[in-house]
Amino acid sequence: MGKTPAKGSATHTVTTEFKKDAHGGLTRRMSAGNLSIYLQSINRNFGLALYRKGFFGFKGSPGLQNKTTRSVDMKKLMIFIAAMALFAAGGNPAAAAGHGGEAVQEKKLFVTLVDVDSQARGMTLVLANQAAAQGAEVRVLLCGDGAQLALREYNPPKLRPRDVTPKQLLENLMQNGAIVEVCAIFLPNTGYSAEDLTDGIGVANPAEVAEYMMQPNVKLFTR
Repeated sequence: MGKTPAKGSATHTVTTEFKKDAHGGLTRRMSAGNLSIYLQSINRNFGLALYRKGFFGFKGSPGLQNKTTRSVDMKKLMIFIAAMALFAAGGNPAAAAGHGGEAVQEKKLFVTLVDVDSQARGMTLVLANQAAAQGAEVRVLLCGDGAQLALREYNPPKLRPRDVTPKQLLENLMQNGAIVEVCAIFLPNTGYSAEDLTDGIGVANPAEVAEYMMQPNVKLFTR
C-alpha cells in the first residue's frame, strides 16, 4: 500500500488497484490517501485532461494496470481536490462542503416594541416590513405601551407620507407570515383579556421566546 515519504520529501506514494465493472467502466480499490481517483470519477474527462497535461507532475495514460504506484505532488493534488469538489457541487461552495458543511441559515428578525411614540412605532414596523420583504422571518413581541397595538379597539393616528397607522403596518406584517404576540405580563397587569386582542395575536411563552432569541441566526431589534 502507500509508502511513508522520506524525511524532507514533498511527495507521497499512493497505490491504487483498478478493475473493470459490468459495464466496462472503471471501479477502484484505493488507499485512503488517493482521493484524486475518487474525484476523477465525478468527471472522468476533466480529470484525465488535467492528468495528461502533467498537472500532477507526470504525463501519460493511466491504462488499466492492476497496480500502479505514482508519486503525487501533494500541493497540486490538494488544488485538484478543491477544484473537483467545487465542480461536482455545481460551483456552490456551501454544497461543496458536503456532510461537514452547514446549510445557509434562514434570516430571522426578532422585534420587541414597547414605545409609546407613534413615529417610533411606525419606524420600527416599517423596518420590520422591509426585513420581511427581503426574505427574513419576522417575529414581534409587544409589551408595555407598545402592546396597545395588539388591542382590537385601539386606533392610532396615521403617519405621513403614506397615511398608514402603526397598527396597519403590524397587520401587514402578520399577513406576510410574521408571528405577533403580547408579552406574558401585559394582560394580567392591564385588565385586558385575550378576547381584547386582535385576531391572530397571541400571548408569548417566555421560555419559547428566550429560546428563539438565542438562535445564532436571529437579529434582535428593540424599540
